[in-house]
Amino acid sequence: MQPVEARNIRSSFREIKVTGMVGKVMSESADIAYELADSYASQHLGRTLEAVTVNYTYSSHKGGDSASLATALVIISDLLSICADKSTAVTGALSLKGMVLPVGCILAKISGAANQWAVRIILPEGNRKEVECIPSQLLPDAELVYVSTFDEAVEALLHISGLEVRKGA
Repeated sequence: MQPVEARNIRSSFREIKVTGMVGKVMSESADIAYELADSYASQHLGRTLEAVTVNYTYSSHKGGDSASLATALVIISDLLSICADKSTAVTGALSLKGMVLPVGCILAKISGAANQWAVRIILPEGNRKEVECIPSQLLPDAELVYVSTFDEAVEALLHISGLEVRKGA
């Protein structure tokens, strides 16, 4: 897992700009994250995204889609001006309908995040059985939070629900 930053920019154009050394699949997953974050913003905030820049910090030519959940979450975090807890790591792929999909190499992702900074890790419900098969002595002492949908992930990371956001908008 790596840090991901996003910045929403007022613009007459709807677009996402991705920086960092990313492969085609990761770039496409950023597009999906943008579309899903835009849908969430429209449904829960009554707003639409304009231009968004996403920076995959310290990227060393990543190529998968496991950062798409984190990407969509940081876009919403920036849009709401709510700072996400930096001690929480996130992994998960996204479908266009907002489902959080399982990712590969889950033990490496969990261990890597915990070894660096994470005390809480948000990960796909679809990886739960795989994680439960890992011997407990190999798992870090971090809280594991499983999510199935993007809405659940927003609530888990930002501690808000769609209903609370709409009331506050």
